[in-house]
Amino acid sequence: MFSNDLSELVEQTARAAADAANAEAPVPAGVPSIADAITEISRLRDDLEGEGLHATLERRRAEVAPEDVQPAPQDAIAGTAKLELHPAVMETLNASLKLLERFNTAPPGGGGKGDLEVPVGKASHESKLVTIEATMEHPIASVWLSKRAMEIGPKALGAQITETAAAAAEDLAGKTNGYFTDLGLPLGPDDIAAVADENRARGDQALADIEHINQQRADLERRLIDGGYFA
Repeated sequence: MFSNDLSELVEQTARAAADAANAEAPVPAGVPSIADAITEISRLRDDLEGEGLHATLERRRAEVAPEDVQPAPQDAIAGTAKLELHPAVMETLNASLKLLERFNTAPPGGGGKGDLEVPVGKASHESKLVTIEATMEHPIASVWLSKRAMEIGPKALGAQITETAAAAAEDLAGKTNGYFTDLGLPLGPDDIAAVADENRARGDQALADIEHINQQRADLERRLIDGGYFA
């Protein structure tokens, strides 16, 4: 087999694998518009802030129940005007609204720059035997092998192809954020990573708060038992 034939084989196999993976990806179900989502989340936030958790839950239960089967109202906790949520919950709702509003004012493709060149990552192995291009659709889109590539053996060549493909993907990643920014999208990959980190930190804090509350409950129960309040 000649190097050109092997290049074509690797390229076609990699493309076929990427296409198969994309074809197997689940198709997103229908979702409400961004404007509808903003309206509903804003309404939920305002109800929670103004009326508390119990009243908000009662209203939502009544709204989603069939007209001929209205749920019986649940008794509120005695001595409590309204149940308040942890501040982290309201922070999450407000952060979600800000994110949706960014998309609503700058929808995908709103930059009007459809003629931008799609980024392509490219890398060559230090041996000069392998060169690979990567695109957003195909991690290995094009492969070039030197005539001497066949001389190093299949194991060494396979390792060089893998290393070069990773370098091409890294080169592509460095160009992708600027491409989305030029398109006028409200978020690029760097922004999404920041949002994910922020949400992760919020989740960790919420888990820590829950653990602290559980510990306080356990301490209270222990003191009540030690004091003879429980048999």
